[in-house]
Amino acid sequence: MQCIRCQREPKEIQEYVDQANEMEMSPHEYVRMDEGTYDIRTDMFCCTKCYVQMGAPLLINLLDMYENVIPFEAKK
Repeated sequence: MQCIRCQREPKEIQEYVDQANEMEMSPHEYVRMDEGTYDIRTDMFCCTKCYVQMGAPLLINLLDMYENVIPFEAKK
């Protein structure tokens, strides 16, 4: 699991580490549970910083981006 743009994992992003600690779970679990840009099919998300820098795209546009970075074999 990583951000589509900066390639950082949730454990590398302080925002998710802090929220996960408050909820007594791992940063990965927190992103899966509470990150609105997370996609279960691709196991990808867009961190807040990148999301804002990208101009806050609609979720459908993000999901299209996620699909395009997954190797063809992983889509099967």
